[in-house]
Amino acid sequence: MKIRRRDFVKVLAKGVPGALLLNAMPSLGATNRKTENEIIYRTLGKTGIRVPIISSGIVPQDNLRLCRAIFRSGIVFFDSAHDYQNGRNSTTIGQMLKEFGRDRFTIATKVLLPTDHLTGLYTEEATEELFFKQLNTELERLDLPYVDILYTHKPMNRANIVNPKITGWLQKAKDMGKTRFIGTSNHGNQVECLDAMIEAGVYDVAYVAVNYQQPPEVNEAINRAAAAGLGIVAMKNHAGGFLDKEQTMPVDKVAAVKWSLQNPNVHTATITFRSYEELEQHLPLMQDITMTDSERKHLQSFTHKAEFASLFCYGCGSCLAQCPKRLPIPDTMRAYMYTYGYGDKVKALHTLGKLDIPENACGDCAVCAVKCKHNFRVQERIADMYRLKSESLSYIA
Repeated sequence: MKIRRRDFVKVLAKGVPGALLLNAMPSLGATNRKTENEIIYRTLGKTGIRVPIISSGIVPQDNLRLCRAIFRSGIVFFDSAHDYQNGRNSTTIGQMLKEFGRDRFTIATKVLLPTDHLTGLYTEEATEELFFKQLNTELERLDLPYVDILYTHKPMNRANIVNPKITGWLQKAKDMGKTRFIGTSNHGNQVECLDAMIEAGVYDVAYVAVNYQQPPEVNEAINRAAAAGLGIVAMKNHAGGFLDKEQTMPVDKVAAVKWSLQNPNVHTATITFRSYEELEQHLPLMQDITMTDSERKHLQSFTHKAEFASLFCYGCGSCLAQCPKRLPIPDTMRAYMYTYGYGDKVKALHTLGKLDIPENACGDCAVCAVKCKHNFRVQERIADMYRLKSESLSYIA
Protein backbone atom coordinates (compact mmCIF):
# COMPACT_ATOMS: atom_id res chain seq x y z
CA MET A 1 0.00 0.00 0.00
CA LYS A 2 1.32 3.42 -0.97
CA ILE A 3 1.14 5.87 1.91
CA ARG A 4 -0.16 9.30 1.01
CA ARG A 5 2.10 12.29 1.57
CA ARG A 6 -0.29 13.93 4.04
CA ASP A 7 -0.38 10.70 6.07
CA PHE A 8 3.42 10.56 5.99
CA VAL A 9 3.53 14.13 7.33
CA LYS A 10 1.06 13.22 10.09
CA VAL A 11 3.20 10.30 11.21
CA LEU A 12 6.27 12.52 11.33
CA ALA A 13 4.38 15.27 13.16
CA LYS A 14 3.45 12.84 15.93
CA GLY A 15 7.11 12.57 16.78
CA VAL A 16 7.36 8.81 16.36
CA PRO A 17 10.81 8.02 17.75
CA GLY A 18 13.67 6.75 15.67
CA ALA A 19 13.36 3.38 14.02
CA LEU A 20 9.70 2.97 15.02
CA LEU A 21 8.86 5.44 12.29
CA LEU A 22 9.94 2.97 9.63
CA ASN A 23 7.51 0.32 10.83
CA ALA A 24 4.68 2.85 11.18
CA MET A 25 4.53 3.49 7.44
CA PRO A 26 3.53 0.61 5.14
CA SER A 27 5.20 2.08 2.05
CA LEU A 28 8.55 2.58 3.73
CA GLY A 29 9.68 -1.02 4.00
CA ALA A 30 10.76 -3.65 1.50
CA THR A 31 9.08 -7.06 1.31
CA ASN A 32 11.51 -8.38 3.89
CA ARG A 33 10.97 -5.35 6.15
CA LYS A 34 13.14 -5.57 9.25
CA THR A 35 12.23 -4.85 12.83
CA GLU A 36 13.18 -1.87 14.95
CA ASN A 37 16.35 -3.62 16.07
CA GLU A 38 17.38 -4.49 12.53
CA ILE A 39 18.15 -1.05 11.17
CA ILE A 40 21.48 -1.35 9.40
CA TYR A 41 24.26 0.23 11.44
CA ARG A 42 27.89 0.47 10.47
CA THR A 43 30.84 1.61 12.56
CA LEU A 44 32.92 4.60 11.48
CA GLY A 45 36.25 2.83 11.49
CA LYS A 46 38.43 3.16 14.58
CA THR A 47 36.19 5.86 16.05
CA GLY A 48 33.80 3.19 17.30
CA ILE A 49 30.84 5.44 16.44
CA ARG A 50 27.89 3.37 15.17
CA VAL A 51 25.49 5.14 12.84
CA PRO A 52 22.64 4.11 10.53
CA ILE A 53 23.70 3.83 6.92
CA ILE A 54 21.62 6.89 5.99
CA SER A 55 22.66 10.27 7.41
CA SER A 56 21.79 13.94 6.83
CA GLY A 57 23.62 16.52 4.77
CA ILE A 58 22.48 20.15 4.66
CA VAL A 59 19.25 20.58 6.60
CA PRO A 60 16.24 22.60 5.32
CA GLN A 61 16.67 25.81 7.33
CA ASP A 62 13.60 27.38 5.75
CA ASN A 63 11.33 24.44 6.58
CA LEU A 64 11.61 23.65 10.28
CA ARG A 65 8.75 21.15 10.12
CA LEU A 66 10.70 19.08 7.61
CA CYS A 67 13.85 19.62 9.65
CA ARG A 68 12.11 18.23 12.73
CA ALA A 69 10.85 15.30 10.67
CA ILE A 70 14.43 14.43 9.74
CA PHE A 71 15.50 14.57 13.39
CA ARG A 72 12.58 12.31 14.34
CA SER A 73 13.18 9.84 11.53
CA GLY A 74 15.88 7.70 13.12
CA ILE A 75 18.72 9.54 11.37
CA VAL A 76 21.34 10.40 14.00
CA PHE A 77 24.38 11.67 12.06
CA PHE A 78 24.25 15.30 10.87
CA ASP A 79 26.88 17.02 8.77
CA SER A 80 27.59 20.75 8.62
CA ALA A 81 30.36 23.23 7.72
CA HIS A 82 31.47 26.75 8.49
CA ASP A 83 30.40 27.95 5.04
CA TYR A 84 27.10 26.08 4.66
CA GLN A 85 24.28 28.55 4.04
CA ASN A 86 26.39 31.35 5.55
CA GLY A 87 26.30 29.60 8.92
CA ARG A 88 22.53 29.06 9.05
CA ASN A 89 22.92 25.30 8.63
CA SER A 90 24.82 24.97 11.90
CA THR A 91 22.52 27.40 13.70
CA THR A 92 19.51 25.30 12.67
CA ILE A 93 21.17 22.08 13.78
CA GLY A 94 21.93 23.74 17.10
CA GLN A 95 18.27 24.68 17.45
CA MET A 96 17.21 21.10 16.74
CA LEU A 97 19.68 19.73 19.28
CA LYS A 98 18.08 21.89 21.95
CA GLU A 99 14.70 20.39 21.07
CA PHE A 100 15.75 16.75 20.66
CA GLY A 101 18.79 16.44 22.95
CA ARG A 102 22.51 16.33 22.17
CA ASP A 103 23.31 12.81 23.36
CA ARG A 104 21.26 11.06 20.67
CA PHE A 105 23.16 12.55 17.76
CA THR A 106 26.57 12.55 16.08
CA ILE A 107 27.60 15.97 14.73
CA ALA A 108 30.32 16.77 12.20
CA THR A 109 31.49 20.11 10.83
CA LYS A 110 34.27 21.54 8.69
CA VAL A 111 36.71 24.42 8.47
CA LEU A 112 37.55 25.81 5.02
CA LEU A 113 41.03 27.26 4.60
CA PRO A 114 42.05 29.57 1.72
CA THR A 115 43.44 27.65 -1.25
CA ASP A 116 45.13 28.65 -4.51
CA HIS A 117 42.80 27.16 -7.11
CA LEU A 118 45.66 26.67 -9.58
CA THR A 119 48.16 24.85 -7.37
CA GLY A 120 45.54 23.43 -5.02
CA LEU A 121 47.80 24.38 -2.11
CA TYR A 122 46.85 26.38 0.96
CA THR A 123 47.76 30.06 0.76
CA GLU A 124 49.53 32.18 3.37
CA GLU A 125 46.10 33.23 4.65
CA ALA A 126 45.55 29.66 5.90
CA THR A 127 46.64 30.35 9.47
CA GLU A 128 46.10 28.72 12.84
CA GLU A 129 44.21 31.83 13.91
CA LEU A 130 41.74 31.44 11.03
CA PHE A 131 41.42 27.71 11.64
CA PHE A 132 40.38 28.16 15.26
CA LYS A 133 38.28 31.22 14.51
CA GLN A 134 36.15 29.14 12.14
CA LEU A 135 36.00 26.20 14.55
CA ASN A 136 34.99 28.37 17.50
CA THR A 137 32.37 30.13 15.38
CA GLU A 138 30.92 26.75 14.44
CA LEU A 139 30.77 25.65 18.07
CA GLU A 140 28.95 28.90 18.93
CA ARG A 141 26.44 28.37 16.11
CA LEU A 142 25.84 24.77 17.14
CA ASP A 143 25.82 25.86 20.80
CA LEU A 144 28.09 22.93 21.63
CA PRO A 145 31.35 22.61 23.56
CA TYR A 146 32.60 20.07 21.02
CA VAL A 147 31.71 18.23 17.80
CA ASP A 148 32.17 14.54 17.19
CA ILE A 149 34.07 14.97 13.91
CA LEU A 150 36.01 17.96 12.59
CA TYR A 151 37.06 17.95 8.94
CA THR A 152 39.28 20.18 6.89
CA HIS A 153 37.08 21.09 3.93
CA LYS A 154 38.31 20.37 0.39
CA PRO A 155 42.08 19.94 0.92
CA MET A 156 42.00 18.23 -2.52
CA ASN A 157 45.56 16.87 -2.64
CA ARG A 158 48.23 14.93 -0.76
CA ALA A 159 50.33 17.98 0.11
CA ASN A 160 47.52 19.64 2.04
CA ILE A 161 46.48 16.44 3.80
CA VAL A 162 49.94 15.51 5.09
CA ASN A 163 50.86 19.16 5.82
CA PRO A 164 52.22 19.04 9.41
CA LYS A 165 50.77 22.46 10.24
CA ILE A 166 47.27 21.34 9.33
CA THR A 167 47.51 17.99 11.09
CA GLY A 168 48.95 19.82 14.09
CA TRP A 169 45.99 22.20 14.30
CA LEU A 170 43.56 19.31 13.99
CA GLN A 171 45.34 17.40 16.74
CA LYS A 172 45.38 20.54 18.91
CA ALA A 173 41.61 20.89 18.48
CA LYS A 174 41.31 17.27 19.57
CA ASP A 175 43.57 17.80 22.59
CA MET A 176 41.55 20.88 23.60
CA GLY A 177 38.36 18.81 23.63
CA LYS A 178 36.77 20.75 20.77
CA THR A 179 36.39 17.59 18.66
CA ARG A 180 36.51 13.88 19.35
CA PHE A 181 37.79 12.85 15.93
CA ILE A 182 39.36 14.46 12.86
CA GLY A 183 39.19 13.97 9.11
CA THR A 184 39.04 15.55 5.68
CA SER A 185 36.17 16.27 3.28
CA ASN A 186 37.03 15.93 -0.41
CA HIS A 187 35.09 16.61 -3.61
CA GLY A 188 37.85 15.47 -5.97
CA ASN A 189 41.08 13.50 -6.30
CA GLN A 190 39.52 10.81 -4.17
CA VAL A 191 42.24 8.19 -4.63
CA GLU A 192 45.13 10.57 -3.94
CA CYS A 193 43.40 12.06 -0.92
CA LEU A 194 42.41 8.73 0.64
CA ASP A 195 45.92 7.34 0.21
CA ALA A 196 47.35 10.54 1.73
CA MET A 197 45.09 10.15 4.77
CA ILE A 198 46.41 6.62 5.25
CA GLU A 199 49.96 7.89 4.86
CA ALA A 200 49.48 10.69 7.42
CA GLY A 201 48.32 8.21 10.03
CA VAL A 202 46.48 10.79 12.16
CA TYR A 203 43.01 10.90 10.61
CA ASP A 204 39.89 9.12 11.82
CA VAL A 205 37.20 9.79 9.18
CA ALA A 206 37.14 10.47 5.43
CA TYR A 207 34.18 12.30 3.87
CA VAL A 208 34.35 11.50 0.16
CA ALA A 209 32.28 11.61 -3.01
CA VAL A 210 30.99 8.11 -3.80
CA ASN A 211 28.67 7.29 -6.68
CA TYR A 212 27.98 4.94 -9.55
CA GLN A 213 29.67 7.27 -12.07
CA GLN A 214 33.12 6.90 -10.53
CA PRO A 215 35.82 4.50 -11.76
CA PRO A 216 36.60 1.33 -9.73
CA GLU A 217 39.82 2.88 -8.41
CA VAL A 218 37.75 4.97 -5.99
CA ASN A 219 36.19 1.91 -4.36
CA GLU A 220 39.62 0.30 -4.17
CA ALA A 221 40.99 3.37 -2.36
CA ILE A 222 37.99 3.32 -0.01
CA ASN A 223 38.74 -0.29 0.83
CA ARG A 224 42.38 0.55 1.59
CA ALA A 225 41.33 3.45 3.81
CA ALA A 226 38.78 1.36 5.69
CA ALA A 227 41.37 -1.38 6.20
CA ALA A 228 43.61 1.28 7.76
CA GLY A 229 40.86 2.12 10.25
CA LEU A 230 39.29 5.18 8.63
CA GLY A 231 35.55 5.74 8.85
CA ILE A 232 34.08 6.37 5.40
CA VAL A 233 31.21 8.84 4.95
CA ALA A 234 29.81 9.13 1.41
CA MET A 235 28.52 12.28 -0.27
CA LYS A 236 27.45 13.11 -3.85
CA ASN A 237 25.70 9.74 -3.98
CA HIS A 238 23.18 10.98 -6.57
CA ALA A 239 25.94 12.17 -8.93
CA GLY A 240 23.98 15.32 -9.72
CA GLY A 241 20.60 13.62 -9.94
CA PHE A 242 20.30 14.08 -13.72
CA LEU A 243 22.42 13.45 -16.77
CA ASP A 244 21.35 16.63 -18.53
CA LYS A 245 20.79 20.30 -17.84
CA GLU A 246 17.21 20.08 -19.09
CA GLN A 247 16.50 17.33 -16.52
CA THR A 248 15.01 14.99 -19.11
CA MET A 249 17.19 12.08 -17.92
CA PRO A 250 16.69 11.68 -14.17
CA VAL A 251 18.79 9.29 -12.15
CA ASP A 252 16.97 6.91 -9.81
CA LYS A 253 18.25 8.50 -6.59
CA VAL A 254 17.33 5.59 -4.36
CA ALA A 255 19.14 3.15 -6.66
CA ALA A 256 22.16 5.46 -6.70
CA VAL A 257 22.38 5.52 -2.89
CA LYS A 258 21.94 1.75 -2.75
CA TRP A 259 24.86 1.46 -5.18
CA SER A 260 27.13 3.48 -2.86
CA LEU A 261 26.18 1.35 0.13
CA GLN A 262 26.81 -2.00 -1.57
CA ASN A 263 30.40 -1.57 -0.44
CA PRO A 264 30.34 -2.43 3.29
CA ASN A 265 33.35 -0.15 3.76
CA VAL A 266 31.11 2.83 2.97
CA HIS A 267 29.79 3.27 6.48
CA THR A 268 27.06 5.85 5.89
CA ALA A 269 25.71 8.00 3.05
CA THR A 270 24.68 11.61 3.68
CA ILE A 271 21.60 12.84 1.86
CA THR A 272 20.31 16.41 1.63
CA PHE A 273 16.55 16.09 2.01
CA ARG A 274 14.78 18.94 0.24
CA SER A 275 11.24 17.58 0.58
CA TYR A 276 9.09 15.12 2.48
CA GLU A 277 9.02 12.98 -0.66
CA GLU A 278 12.83 12.65 -0.67
CA LEU A 279 12.81 11.73 3.00
CA GLU A 280 10.07 9.15 2.38
CA GLN A 281 11.98 7.67 -0.54
CA HIS A 282 15.26 7.24 1.31
CA LEU A 283 14.19 6.14 4.80
CA PRO A 284 13.54 2.50 3.77
CA LEU A 285 17.23 2.19 2.92
CA MET A 286 18.00 2.29 6.63
CA GLN A 287 16.64 -1.25 6.73
CA ASP A 288 17.13 -2.65 3.23
CA ILE A 289 19.62 -1.78 0.49
CA THR A 290 18.98 -4.77 -1.75
CA MET A 291 19.31 -3.70 -5.37
CA THR A 292 16.85 -4.98 -7.95
CA ASP A 293 17.87 -6.02 -11.44
CA SER A 294 16.00 -3.04 -12.88
CA GLU A 295 17.88 -0.65 -10.60
CA ARG A 296 21.22 -2.10 -11.65
CA LYS A 297 20.30 -1.89 -15.33
CA HIS A 298 19.13 1.70 -14.89
CA LEU A 299 22.45 2.81 -13.41
CA GLN A 300 24.50 0.75 -15.85
CA SER A 301 22.71 2.41 -18.75
CA PHE A 302 23.95 5.79 -17.48
CA THR A 303 27.49 4.81 -16.55
CA HIS A 304 30.48 6.02 -18.54
CA LYS A 305 28.52 6.75 -21.68
CA ALA A 306 30.44 9.08 -23.97
CA GLU A 307 27.25 10.74 -25.19
CA PHE A 308 26.25 11.67 -21.62
CA ALA A 309 28.47 14.27 -19.99
CA SER A 310 26.42 14.11 -16.78
CA LEU A 311 26.31 16.90 -14.20
CA PHE A 312 28.83 15.39 -11.79
CA CYS A 313 32.41 16.71 -11.91
CA TYR A 314 35.03 14.25 -10.65
CA GLY A 315 37.26 17.13 -9.55
CA CYS A 316 40.33 15.54 -11.12
CA GLY A 317 41.81 18.97 -11.83
CA SER A 318 43.32 18.01 -15.19
CA CYS A 319 41.46 20.94 -16.77
CA LEU A 320 43.36 23.58 -14.78
CA ALA A 321 46.66 23.27 -16.62
CA GLN A 322 44.89 23.15 -20.00
CA CYS A 323 43.01 26.43 -19.53
CA PRO A 324 45.06 29.45 -20.73
CA LYS A 325 43.02 31.68 -18.38
CA ARG A 326 43.61 29.34 -15.44
CA LEU A 327 39.94 29.56 -14.52
CA PRO A 328 38.59 27.72 -11.43
CA ILE A 329 36.88 25.11 -13.58
CA PRO A 330 36.18 22.28 -11.07
CA ASP A 331 34.43 24.60 -8.60
CA THR A 332 32.49 26.21 -11.44
CA MET A 333 31.37 22.77 -12.63
CA ARG A 334 30.25 21.98 -9.09
CA ALA A 335 28.12 25.15 -9.10
CA TYR A 336 26.68 24.02 -12.42
CA MET A 337 25.66 20.71 -10.83
CA TYR A 338 24.06 22.52 -7.89
CA THR A 339 22.06 24.67 -10.31
CA TYR A 340 20.79 22.08 -12.77
CA GLY A 341 21.07 18.85 -10.82
CA TYR A 342 19.92 19.91 -7.38
CA GLY A 343 17.92 22.96 -8.45
CA ASP A 344 19.75 24.85 -5.71
CA LYS A 345 20.78 28.22 -7.13
CA VAL A 346 21.48 29.59 -3.65
CA LYS A 347 24.16 26.96 -3.06
CA ALA A 348 25.50 27.53 -6.58
CA LEU A 349 25.75 31.28 -6.02
CA HIS A 350 27.44 30.71 -2.67
CA THR A 351 30.08 28.65 -4.48
CA LEU A 352 30.41 31.11 -7.36
CA GLY A 353 30.75 34.02 -4.96
CA LYS A 354 34.13 32.70 -3.87
CA LEU A 355 35.44 32.37 -7.42
CA ASP A 356 37.14 34.91 -9.63
CA ILE A 357 35.38 34.48 -12.97
CA PRO A 358 35.97 37.58 -15.12
CA GLU A 359 33.31 38.90 -17.44
CA ASN A 360 33.30 37.11 -20.79
CA ALA A 361 36.06 34.86 -19.45
CA CYS A 362 36.07 32.60 -22.50
CA GLY A 363 35.10 35.24 -25.05
CA ASP A 364 38.42 35.43 -26.87
CA CYS A 365 38.89 31.67 -27.07
CA ALA A 366 37.51 30.60 -30.43
CA VAL A 367 37.93 26.97 -29.44
CA CYS A 368 38.09 25.78 -25.85
CA ALA A 369 41.53 24.37 -25.08
CA VAL A 370 40.18 22.20 -22.28
CA LYS A 371 39.46 18.60 -23.16
CA CYS A 372 37.47 17.31 -20.22
CA LYS A 373 37.93 13.61 -19.50
CA HIS A 374 34.20 13.34 -19.00
CA ASN A 375 33.03 15.32 -22.01
CA PHE A 376 31.93 18.51 -20.27
CA ARG A 377 31.48 21.44 -22.65
CA VAL A 378 33.49 23.61 -20.33
CA GLN A 379 33.22 26.88 -22.25
CA GLU A 380 29.41 26.70 -22.36
CA ARG A 381 29.11 25.84 -18.70
CA ILE A 382 31.42 28.63 -17.55
CA ALA A 383 29.44 31.17 -19.60
CA ASP A 384 26.22 29.82 -18.09
CA MET A 385 27.53 30.15 -14.53
CA TYR A 386 28.91 33.64 -15.13
CA ARG A 387 25.48 34.64 -16.41
CA LEU A 388 23.88 33.25 -13.26
CA LYS A 389 26.33 35.11 -11.06
CA SER A 390 25.98 38.44 -12.90
CA GLU A 391 22.18 38.24 -12.98
CA SER A 392 22.14 37.63 -9.24
CA LEU A 393 24.42 40.59 -8.55
CA SER A 394 22.30 42.77 -10.83
CA TYR A 395 19.16 41.71 -8.95
CA ILE A 396 20.74 42.48 -5.56
CA ALA A 397 21.93 45.88 -6.82
